[in-house]
Amino acid sequence: MRMLKYRVSARDGAACLSSFQALPLLRLKERVATARPPACHCAGSSAAGRGAQIIKRFFETQQFIFFFLLLGNCAFAQRIINFNLYPTGTLIGIKFTLTAGKDCGGYKILHSTDSLSFSVIEDYAGICGNISANEIRSYTHQTPALNQKNYYKVLLATSESSNIQSVYLASQNADAIKAYPNPLDANHPILSCRVAGSGNSKLKAIIYSQNGKNIRNLELFSKSDLVLVDVSGLSNGLYILEIANGEKPFTTKFLINR
Repeated sequence: MRMLKYRVSARDGAACLSSFQALPLLRLKERVATARPPACHCAGSSAAGRGAQIIKRFFETQQFIFFFLLLGNCAFAQRIINFNLYPTGTLIGIKFTLTAGKDCGGYKILHSTDSLSFSVIEDYAGICGNISANEIRSYTHQTPALNQKNYYKVLLATSESSNIQSVYLASQNADAIKAYPNPLDANHPILSCRVAGSGNSKLKAIIYSQNGKNIRNLELFSKSDLVLVDVSGLSNGLYILEIANGEKPFTTKFLINR
C-alpha cells in the first residue's frame, strides 16, 4: 500500500474518540460502518480521491474497532504512583495514589520477607478510583516481620502493578544502640553511636529517610563499641540508621535540625 500523507485536526480526533468510547460495544461496529473518514489533504485530486477511499476502507474494518478499543483502554487506565511505606513502632503504614481513570474494580496489597514470594494482606474488592481526579489510598499492616526487611507491592484488578518497596522493622532493646547528639545541628556533622557488643570491628550501615527510602550506604568501623557516622550533606529531617555487626542489625532514629 502506498503511504499517503494526511492531517486530522486534534479537535476532530478528540471528538471522534469520545463518540466511540461513549457507545456500547454492540453499537460500535454499526457506527464504524457509517463513519466518515477524516479530512485528507493530498497532493493532486486523483491522489486525494484514492487516499480517501483507502482511509474509508480502513474505517470499515474490524482492525479499526479494536484500534479504538485498545487506545481507549490505554489512554484512560489507572496507574499507581507515590507508593510509600511509613514504619511506626511495630506497624507499617502503606500509602499510594491511583491516577484519574476508569474504575479499577479493586486492588490487592501484597507482602513478602524475601522479595520473591508474596502473600496478600489486603484484598479490596470494591470499586476504587475516580474518572476525573487522583485518589489516595492507605492501609496499615498490623503484623509485619520484625528484625528484617518487609517488601510490599500493590496490584490493581487491571493487572497494573506497582514497583516493590521495602523497609526494615526492628524490635530490640533500647540500650543496644545509642546515638548522640540527637538532634544534630550545624555544629555537629558527626553522629556518634554506641553499639553494644560491636567491639573493634568493621560494620555496614544504611541511612533511610523516615519514609523508608534508602538514602546512603556506609562502611564503618567501631572502636570499643563506638561508631562515628558522617551525616554531612543530609538535609533537615528525621532519619533511620541501621547498623549491622555481622549477626543482626540495630536501628535508631536521629533528627537533623540545622
